[in-house]
Amino acid sequence: MGGSLDELESHEGVLAWFSSDSVQVWGYIEAHITFGDDSKAKTITIRYMVVNTHSSYNILLGRPTIKNLRAVVSPVHMKMKYPTDRGEVGVIRVDQRVARKCYEGSLKNKKKCWQVERRGGEVELDPRIDYEGERPQPVEEVKNVAMGGDRFLKIGSCMEMEREKELVEYLKENLSSFAWMVQDMPVIYPDVMRHWLSMNPNVKLVVQKRRKLGEERRQIVDEEVEKLRSVGYVWKIQYLAWLANVVLV
Repeated sequence: MGGSLDELESHEGVLAWFSSDSVQVWGYIEAHITFGDDSKAKTITIRYMVVNTHSSYNILLGRPTIKNLRAVVSPVHMKMKYPTDRGEVGVIRVDQRVARKCYEGSLKNKKKCWQVERRGGEVELDPRIDYEGERPQPVEEVKNVAMGGDRFLKIGSCMEMEREKELVEYLKENLSSFAWMVQDMPVIYPDVMRHWLSMNPNVKLVVQKRRKLGEERRQIVDEEVEKLRSVGYVWKIQYLAWLANVVLV
């Protein structure tokens, strides 16, 4: 089609679940596209969304384009017919061999889908289970340093004695900066940290199917929720519908 990225209209966000993944949207561009040739040619203006992804298809036409073209699509016959400005009927035929190659290529570009794993009859909803060996690890061995009572901190074991002594003294002087239990940090001011849920108010909400936790995990959830409730982090409210499943992290 030609053109450059500077000609694109800006667009913020990503296109979700395109090619089984979320892809970056570069922007929009309008272009004049001609369907057919000779006397049965018809030119219309199409507004394209340009994305950065690997695909076997150069262009995907949606229903707005088919409507503007006044076309009729027949998947069975692999043809599309449209009226021309001269009163004739234009026909676009698809090469079945090329279409099959494009379809097979799109399957190769698809990435692995998430699968819900069951362990001992329980449903595992934590997506990190597939990456347990890829989590960040310390670059050196660590050791526990007593901070008084039953409180310990982990520091690197490869520091020089003088440097380690300075670090331990500094940690003890600023021991009040650490939260050892939920009660040590009853309030987090919004000016320091705030979590926003990116939600579209115009989209219909979807209720998740309720999943039951095993007895051991249910007790862990009850204990953690009670800790948060006791210091006022969360509180009970009444909803008539199920909201979301609890996931242990």
